[in-house]
Amino acid sequence: MEEEISFFAKYKDWVVIKKKSIDENTEEKEIVAILASINDTASRKAYDFAHINKPLIDALVTELTKGKRKTTTNIAEIFGSIKQNELKEKLTAACSDPTFYPFAETYFINSVLKAIGFSSFIDGQTVQAVYPDIKIPKPRGRIAKK
Repeated sequence: MEEEISFFAKYKDWVVIKKKSIDENTEEKEIVAILASINDTASRKAYDFAHINKPLIDALVTELTKGKRKTTTNIAEIFGSIKQNELKEKLTAACSDPTFYPFAETYFINSVLKAIGFSSFIDGQTVQAVYPDIKIPKPRGRIAKK
């Protein structure tokens, strides 16, 4: 029986296909890489459909993380400096509907971590750091129709 990891999505003009055939020669790091790639793609696209103003949140993240490097002390400092009521107000303003606040909050937290070099999940950069020899497939460009 052939094994495979497959992720296919088509919604409006968004199409993504990620496949990895698995056989006795497939290394676990290859499985980690394809799953990380699927997660990167799906997470990024989910935020596109979450009805939040990502540029507004990105500007807030840039302001909070400017000049910060990858240290846990900086994580504590950044999150410790945030006034909860002000943050909730700013993130709610970035939502097309206040019920989408949890999406904005999640995007904000992940963006802060990413801006200073951390990730809350295994992503392509993390896979590349652990397995520098593995090739992470880049998305192909559009192929012109004949």
